[in-house]
Amino acid sequence: MSKNLIKQLFAITFAVAILFSATSATFAEEPLWTHKGAKWYSLMESGNLMIGTSSSVLMLEGATGKQLWTRTDLGKIQEAEFTELAGTPIVLISDNSGWAQRK
Repeated sequence: MSKNLIKQLFAITFAVAILFSATSATFAEEPLWTHKGAKWYSLMESGNLMIGTSSSVLMLEGATGKQLWTRTDLGKIQEAEFTELAGTPIVLISDNSGWAQRK
């Protein structure tokens, strides 16, 4: 290989790397959607987000942010009080409300 060809290959590789990093940085800086009021959130196996607010628990579609469901009676639960059953669309939520009792 000639030195000129090696320089051209290096220049092309460098240009592609610069273009790729600039494109990746642009996409990473701009969120597709946001949700206000979240106390905690967890990314589910399905790609959806489980979000806890002060008054409810809800599930958002990961790609669009569309609300899939909400439960206003479970607003006080913490992030550690739910479990996703792997490989299923089922979420188990512990209701730890009440005086000195765990349900």
